[in-house]
Amino acid sequence: MSWQAYVDRLIENGVPKATICGHDGNSWIPNSQIECNKESLLNIANGKEEALQCSGMIVKTTGTENRKFMYISTPGTQPGTSSEFKFKKGSESVAVVKTKQALIICYSDTEDFSLQKCLSAGCSIGEHLCSSGY
Repeated sequence: MSWQAYVDRLIENGVPKATICGHDGNSWIPNSQIECNKESLLNIANGKEEALQCSGMIVKTTGTENRKFMYISTPGTQPGTSSEFKFKKGSESVAVVKTKQALIICYSDTEDFSLQKCLSAGCSIGEHLCSSGY
């Protein structure tokens, strides 16, 4: 399955916008509707929770300027599983699921599709990628 097919599956499951990046912060999806600040992605990839608490996450979606999202939390994880990162700005939310090699980024700009729904959709793809070695 291509990386774009995973993003398409997220969209089909109701996530308004999604992308997948590597741990180096580079997008695996050409012409993605979401651009994330590379420093934010590297902080997630490297588990730098203090840096996330200070700087949050900078996100740009199609037709918008860069916006800073506040870091909410990272639950504990077990080796070989995905990690979850939550960010919020008003009614907008970003959920990032970190796998062994990828960062799955789900964005919602509406209360109708909540942060928890973004996280759930991203985790579903993340679990599949982890079991496939990604």
